[in-house]
Amino acid sequence: MNIKLTARHFKARPDLQQFAEDAVRSLTHVYDGILGADIILEDETKLGIDKAAEISLFVNKDRLVVKERTDEFKKSIAGCVDKLERMLVKYKQKRQDSRHHPQKPEPQIGTIY
Repeated sequence: MNIKLTARHFKARPDLQQFAEDAVRSLTHVYDGILGADIILEDETKLGIDKAAEISLFVNKDRLVVKERTDEFKKSIAGCVDKLERMLVKYKQKRQDSRHHPQKPEPQIGTIY
């Protein structure tokens, strides 16, 4: 899995980078079709919101995006991962349902069945 981390308005410490990458890699136990991820960490103390994390997961032909704002980066990352776990379970269920229950083709005009 290709993971890209961006830190806006600050320089991320190596332990924070490792925490973020490990958290995103842990999502493979929920769904193993994850192709890549973009992690954006932003320090918004000037705006009064503190620390924000945004994670974009690339799965098959889709992109799942979550955002979280808290007072610490690790809390923001953990919140994003929790949201992504729920989204991946739902995504996986939808994919399985569409495989097992394919849509019936609509009858064409003038065709007798």
